[in-house]
Amino acid sequence: MSRIKNKNLLKLNKLIEPQKKKYGWLPNLFSYKFDYRSKRLIINYTIPTQVYEKGKVKVLMKHAKPIYLSHITEDNFQKYFKSDLSEFQDHIQRVKDLKEEAYKKTQGKGDQTSFANWVENYYKRNPNLSEATIKQNKLDCDRYMLWVTKKYDDSKSLMLHKDYGQKWVLEYLGNAQKEHGWSNTTYRRAYRNLKGMYNYFAERKTEFPYDILRGIKLPKENPKRDKLNSKEFNQVLQFIQDKKNDLYWSKFILMLRLQMKTGMRIGEVVGIRNTDIEPDNKRIWITGKGNDQRKLNFGSKHDKNLWKDILKKRDEGEPNGYLFFRSRITTMGGKEKWIDVNKQLPTTDSYYLQKFRKMRDKELRLRGKGIITSHSLRRYFITKFVDDTNNRDLVRQIVGHKSTRMTDYYMGDLIEETTETTIDIGV
Repeated sequence: MSRIKNKNLLKLNKLIEPQKKKYGWLPNLFSYKFDYRSKRLIINYTIPTQVYEKGKVKVLMKHAKPIYLSHITEDNFQKYFKSDLSEFQDHIQRVKDLKEEAYKKTQGKGDQTSFANWVENYYKRNPNLSEATIKQNKLDCDRYMLWVTKKYDDSKSLMLHKDYGQKWVLEYLGNAQKEHGWSNTTYRRAYRNLKGMYNYFAERKTEFPYDILRGIKLPKENPKRDKLNSKEFNQVLQFIQDKKNDLYWSKFILMLRLQMKTGMRIGEVVGIRNTDIEPDNKRIWITGKGNDQRKLNFGSKHDKNLWKDILKKRDEGEPNGYLFFRSRITTMGGKEKWIDVNKQLPTTDSYYLQKFRKMRDKELRLRGKGIITSHSLRRYFITKFVDDTNNRDLVRQIVGHKSTRMTDYYMGDLIEETTETTIDIGV
């Protein structure tokens, strides 16, 4: 099946090329692809903020809601793209409109010389960022803006940052570390957020140079406390074996196995809906940060038992509800029993974390209380998968990282139907 899909996608790309030339279709503005789940054609728009002199388009963001064309199917797409339908031209006009909208949102408002105004526009750059990311990003930038504008009146003008930005940032970070006792981790995080802010200015204002913070020497990262070694990983596996038939631990054990075998974030695990599971294809669609979707395949031999347990759990809930629906365990007549609280609501993150801490601190006592975390399982998965495959880009896709830089920090694109997306842990 995957070969057929790939073949059709190649045909689609081949048919689109003449249309691109005919209508003056600029690269990276929008793309077409088939959604084989809904049997519809999807138009994915990307919104450029400005076109540079050499003809390169700088992409601001992907359009939040792809457009679905239900009347264009896998069977009739060749006819569609060979025609001169006005609808095709409408797509191009739509891109132009989005480009204009993006320009107005980023550069068309406020004082173009004001540093504060540009910082405010920076906060609005991408609505798909997670709430936690936006909050931390804003906190670091607000602190810096307050400090620099209070100490240097000239800093209120954006273009002065072109010449003095690096000096001001270096002074600010050093001051924060000295007076407020910032850790190396906090120092590096603030630097990354300020660097992203300045690069945002450069992408949208040609007179502003890119990467003005290059050359700042960063302190070494603090050692990671939550790094799980092979011995500790095997202890967790043994715990799973010991508790696999224990009613009290049953739901937690399945959640734990999923996280260990796939590297999913705990928020992604509890967010799985029954409608995200495709039994025929043996895969699950995962909704990650920024509502980005990716798929994980469970077709290998070492996934057989896990997949069986996933389907069993799915059949216990509501068709449109969550895989791990909200429930609690109680004792009735001297026997432990699970009580359904609400099958339409997901299990909370806190449920998993409470169980995890109990396993870690009371059952296993892994290097003392509070050392090993749920996130360490994700870190272990990434490290092991990279070691086994030496394919960082594949791992990036599997765990939902935006770039391989983040994957490297731990040690798309669509995953092909036959691609292994789990590791064998024996349970």
